[in-house]
Amino acid sequence: MLTAMTRDEKETTVGRGTRLVHGARPPYVDGRRPVNPPVVRAATVDFASMADMAAAQQPGSAGAQSFTYGVRGTPTGFALEDLITDLENGHGTKLYSSGLEAIAAVLLGFLHPGDHLLVVDTVYAPVRQLLDRFLHERGIRYDFYSPREPDLARLLQPTTRMIYTETPGSVTMELQDIAGIAAIAHAHGDVLVVCDNTWASGYCYRPLEHGADLSIVAGTKYLGGHS
Repeated sequence: MLTAMTRDEKETTVGRGTRLVHGARPPYVDGRRPVNPPVVRAATVDFASMADMAAAQQPGSAGAQSFTYGVRGTPTGFALEDLITDLENGHGTKLYSSGLEAIAAVLLGFLHPGDHLLVVDTVYAPVRQLLDRFLHERGIRYDFYSPREPDLARLLQPTTRMIYTETPGSVTMELQDIAGIAAIAHAHGDVLVVCDNTWASGYCYRPLEHGADLSIVAGTKYLGGHS
């Protein structure tokens, strides 16, 4: 899953744990509700009229949640997206069928031919295969950097458009200074900072609060009890 962009955290008297327990609950109807959102299993969505369909499609075309086609999301999925958004203190979450699919959506969606990408050397191993198989042939260049790199700014190029981080790093568990990386990236220009936040999840660490532009979490790991 992918959580995009940061937002200012709203002042609240409710503790974070309480918010997570009560987050994404369905609304009350006649003074009652189920504890968890009902499971909606649907591919095709039926509308009473063309006008109803057009009205439902309008927010979806603008990137908002709208139940118009099961592949694009259902109310059950939207409830989980809302909970992840709150967990990460983000502004909009998009679910994917796997963590690697979310990573691919970020790399292929934000990078274009001629762009340059910096990737931390401790990155999740399948990402390397994704880079070799899909980015190289699209004319997107990339270099790896050590999580202990003392001067990341020297690695930035005029065409650098993204720094892809992961903290803690896969297997070796190095931690990175996301705030420091974000300061360097944003001072350089229009450079996105992407953080794979799978190991820490949004409970232990929230990279968007430290300057990252995008946060990626594999829900099958710590977020969901690891498989």
